[in-house]
Amino acid sequence: MRNKWFIIFLLSALSSVAFAQSTFEFAIDGGWSMWGYSVNSPAKHTTSFSYGAHVGYAYFLTPHFGLGIGADFRRHGDALTLTTTQTWNDVTDTDGEHYNHHLAINKWRDQQRAFYVSIPISIQFRIPTRSVDIYLMAGASYDIALNGHTSAQGTLTHTGDYPQWNMHVDDDVHAYGFYSTGDYKPSGKLSMKNTASAFIRADVNIPLNNRWYFFAGIIARYTFLSAYSQPELVVSGFRDDNPIGPKAHSFMSTYEPMINTSLVSGSFHPVTVGVELGVRYVFPKRKHKYPCKCI
Repeated sequence: MRNKWFIIFLLSALSSVAFAQSTFEFAIDGGWSMWGYSVNSPAKHTTSFSYGAHVGYAYFLTPHFGLGIGADFRRHGDALTLTTTQTWNDVTDTDGEHYNHHLAINKWRDQQRAFYVSIPISIQFRIPTRSVDIYLMAGASYDIALNGHTSAQGTLTHTGDYPQWNMHVDDDVHAYGFYSTGDYKPSGKLSMKNTASAFIRADVNIPLNNRWYFFAGIIARYTFLSAYSQPELVVSGFRDDNPIGPKAHSFMSTYEPMINTSLVSGSFHPVTVGVELGVRYVFPKRKHKYPCKCI
């Protein structure tokens, strides 16, 4: 059995001397994306998208088998939504009066984005047919984190209960120093980690002329090293700015991204599935360096 595989390898290596051919490609892709974490109630997961650009070079040892290397720019995204209420009991307003503060969160959307430059390597299989070529690829990449961002928006309504006066302020929130707004759009940075991922690609190669080809296909990617580490968690998206001393209702204006709260748990392994479009240039087959001289 070992001799059989050795002979196959030797014949492939010898045939590469006669066949050796290279390709160069450029592609863009886009599709569905998630970061792989679990979401706890009352938050809900919602779809986000990814996109990227790729340049690559492949060296084919035989008509069907080649090795590839390249460079990618990629964006991974994910998003959460939240509709709920929160209450802080026995806090003080700006006049020093005690009350219970209520916050209604409506259609809140918290989105995460991460950008990477990747170095992929792959094994490639080419299947020629009468009219098109089919490329099947599998590989891995080292992903260098450029930056990460989070942003959120939705409608927030702040109201209050004053038990000592048996009064609930909800009819004219601005008159009592409370407010309702859809303009609050907090954003911030996320400390992403360098990671590594595995991917598969499948393309249909359509000839434009003798050297240039247009291709379309699908791509799927799984990040097998965690891309993010949560800091010390807080209970919910809105936290207390001033835990020591008097607490005014303004503390609700500080927002902690939902990804850093107990609404999110688990590990962070981004997954993307999408389509890709590109062009591929096929170099002429390499000629023998020392051609045979027949007598």
